[in-house]
Amino acid sequence: MRRSVRNKDLQKIYHPVMAGLFSILYALFLCQFAINVQGFSRAHVFALRHTHFKSSLRSSLTDNDSPSDAIIDFRGDYPSGGQSEFAKALSFLSPFTPEHQVSQLEEMEQCFKHLDSELIRQECSEPAENVIDELWRTIKLMYNGSSRMSAIAARQTRAAKRSPDRLRVYASVLKFLNPASAESKGCSLKDLKMAKAALEGFIEAGARTQVMGQLEKAIQGVEDGKTVQDSIAEAWEERERGARERLG
Repeated sequence: MRRSVRNKDLQKIYHPVMAGLFSILYALFLCQFAINVQGFSRAHVFALRHTHFKSSLRSSLTDNDSPSDAIIDFRGDYPSGGQSEFAKALSFLSPFTPEHQVSQLEEMEQCFKHLDSELIRQECSEPAENVIDELWRTIKLMYNGSSRMSAIAARQTRAAKRSPDRLRVYASVLKFLNPASAESKGCSLKDLKMAKAALEGFIEAGARTQVMGQLEKAIQGVEDGKTVQDSIAEAWEERERGARERLG
């Protein structure tokens, strides 16, 4: 009789305790499930955005190289009127040239001034002209506070290993923001906004923040009533005018 009473007492304690433990375990399970679903949702949303972005960028995303990646592989004739300066330009644009071999920004400016003359450009092939233009873009990034190496990194994407998908997007942005490129002539506000969304949090420092600033300025211009191409061109020309004034 006593044993029966004791068992009933134990059952009275046992069942609430087990029910409580079950409730705690079930709550923990729901929390973990919610965390997993949230993580999956974020990943799924990014994957959908990225997939949709890739399809909307047309042929520009089939090329992982930014405009300056070809500079590293330049194979062609130097302009006869500026062979030594052209060799310097290639050296300035190479990430393998140590900083101590480039004395100062003025040296790069003088090199560009010589190569930018009409006489020299008339002798240049298209790849050679691309080198001269790339030197100028690098100088412009340096005008706004970037180091030479940071400016080079902002223009080259092929060698980077981190986040290759985002680097493909970034390479396309470089083309979008150049009003002379075919990609710029064909891009839309949706393309620009998707690129910005894909790169947010990825571009945090260095000369690439200047590129993002230009992208944001182009988007703002469209939202203020300009066409995409006019907004890109105005942002480009404003930056160009300021740099030309400084170059003298």
